[in-house]
Amino acid sequence: MKQVVSILNSVKNDGRNVLLENEVYSIFDSIGIKTPNHQFVPFDKKYDPKIKISTEEVVVKVVSSEILHKTELGGVVFCKNTDSEIEKAIQDIRKRTSNYNVAGFLVLEKVSYKNTFGNEVIASVRNSRDFGTIIGFGIGGIDTEFFGKSMNNSFSVISGELNKIDIDLIKGNSAYYKLAGLDRVGKRLLSDQVILETLNRLNELGKYFSYENKETDFVISECEINPIVVSNGNFIAIDGLMKIEKKLKFLANRPVEKLESLFHPRSIAVIGVSEKAMNMGRIILNNVINRDFPKDKMFVIKSDVKEIDGVRCFPSMKDLPYKVDLLVLAVSANVSGEVIKESISSNKIESIIIIPGGFAEKEGGEKLEHNIVDLIQESRKTKDKGPILVGGNCLGIVSNPGRYDTFFIPSKKMPYSEPKPYAFISQSGAFIISKISKTGLTPQYAVSIGNQMDLTFSDYLTFFMDKPEIKVIALYVEGFKELDGIRTASHIKELRKKGKEIIIYKGGRSSAGKSAASGHTASIAGEYPVYKALMQQAGALVVENFMEFEDMLKIMIGFVDHKIEGSDLAIISNAGFETVGMADNLGSAGLAKISPETIKEITSVLAKSNIDNLVTAGNPLDITPVANDNIYIDCLKALLKDKSVSAGLVSCIPMTPALKSIKEELGDQSMFNMIEVLSHNVEKPFVVVVDSGELYDPACRVVKSVPIFRESDRAIKALSKYLEYKNKKLSL
Repeated sequence: MKQVVSILNSVKNDGRNVLLENEVYSIFDSIGIKTPNHQFVPFDKKYDPKIKISTEEVVVKVVSSEILHKTELGGVVFCKNTDSEIEKAIQDIRKRTSNYNVAGFLVLEKVSYKNTFGNEVIASVRNSRDFGTIIGFGIGGIDTEFFGKSMNNSFSVISGELNKIDIDLIKGNSAYYKLAGLDRVGKRLLSDQVILETLNRLNELGKYFSYENKETDFVISECEINPIVVSNGNFIAIDGLMKIEKKLKFLANRPVEKLESLFHPRSIAVIGVSEKAMNMGRIILNNVINRDFPKDKMFVIKSDVKEIDGVRCFPSMKDLPYKVDLLVLAVSANVSGEVIKESISSNKIESIIIIPGGFAEKEGGEKLEHNIVDLIQESRKTKDKGPILVGGNCLGIVSNPGRYDTFFIPSKKMPYSEPKPYAFISQSGAFIISKISKTGLTPQYAVSIGNQMDLTFSDYLTFFMDKPEIKVIALYVEGFKELDGIRTASHIKELRKKGKEIIIYKGGRSSAGKSAASGHTASIAGEYPVYKALMQQAGALVVENFMEFEDMLKIMIGFVDHKIEGSDLAIISNAGFETVGMADNLGSAGLAKISPETIKEITSVLAKSNIDNLVTAGNPLDITPVANDNIYIDCLKALLKDKSVSAGLVSCIPMTPALKSIKEELGDQSMFNMIEVLSHNVEKPFVVVVDSGELYDPACRVVKSVPIFRESDRAIKALSKYLEYKNKKLSL
């Protein structure tokens, strides 16, 4: 990399962050990526005819850090390989680009290749603030952006965290499909070895000039070859773009061993409690009291008051009787810095939750946040490493195992149910309480992380890594701190290895490509596509909207103790439109081919009620509106016993008189009570659909152990996506 370092140092010393194309060619040549034979002609020099280029035709290109799209400006000319034609081409380009700062011109051989689909590829590497080194690969040429927006699988994103890129990571890519000869023509254009050598060389380049390599003080923020073409069984880089930038200053590593004190505190202090009004601090104090946290291990930081609600008060942190595991800070943003300063200087606090907003999320609050961040960073240099910090601008934490709740929501407005085996980590506290309320699924731990002044997503995942009681982790992400995206992805891989499931929704999907030049990597693989690809590669289930988040969370929790093999479904309904509609929305799932024995058993069930002449046993099974509660349950039992069935879906239109479905009918013989009993006695999971209005809400509430949906197509789509997720082979 010595030659590359020398070139990039020269660029940096020149005050530039964009390389000239001749410099990019030199870097490609030095790392083993072939470029055309070429000559660089500085702006104030003339073409040197002594430097021979052997092809009959040559290409003359303008070289300027200000011009990304040379062709559109007439900055690329094909001409005969004669001195006069080359000089004429240079003069013509001079005139067309006179409004730009031009460094010179490239005269290069015209590379022989077929200008047809699949022979032009884009390959890139860049260093993301969130995700570190990222490799891109896909369909190249002038229509790159068009294919990126209109064709699935035209561009692949690969994490540079891998030591070596494997061919499996690009096998689904449309460009690879053509290169490998997997189309109808069946002619391989390039070997896998050549493709992988190119991508791995780019990866090595990106990782060397990355945020994590301490030997360099700048990073390659973008390096792109578009196109790199297939010529005589090799790749040749025709067009190159490269940008560098100075490294950002990253936060010091957090002392994550203190997370135990945060989630399972032995003592809690609250500052910002009013003795006269039920303010935010008072609500938090009462929420903690109501969780049966020992009052003798609780403290209020307040002068001139002996106690509030039976909790002792102390005038300052230095007056606390011993070091407290958790401080909940509920004072205004403009005095939070002084409280943090005192927490550090007194050495009486292990962890802090900053509740108030008014920091970097608010105009003018950046200075307040930077002040706190600087205080925490300075404390990291001490032997104790200072307190860890949640927030600010957050609801804080609900820790059921830790017996406390800092969400300043009155309990009558936020009733919780029996906690389920999952953790909920969200940048938005409102997102947490909304989804808990709508799904009825209370987590063991709920973490509203706010601005991430200190602790980040990956830090929290570290804590849940070895918690066997946590089987599902739900994430709502708006943005990652420096390199925390790739750390989060790495932690997700480890969590999946341990059998845990992860669901993620990404908010704030503004593309990095909106302001980028069209046709380049940033416009076809902006922030969200990169995020989605890398999280999916890590093993997370990425959802696209709030409704899907709720649906997948319900299924993940409902199926958490079930072993699932395959993706073949059994479907029952009493409405023809539902069986047809569900079959139409199967997605990647399939309908199980049930055995003759199961057909015989279902037929026998139908015959007992004399409806075997109306209903044909099969899958999907339409048992018609005349089927009663017992028929439903007996048919469901038969289907779930069948070896070909992976999971089931039982749906009903409950208005039929044959079903006990309204409040006064709900008893032991109601289908809904029998479903609840059955759910505890079958190995295979299933979901229930009650396609009806609020009159049938009581029936839905009877079924507590099975995911309930109110539309059959929504249920089948969610179930299909979950089964695809469960059956996907992970490259862990």
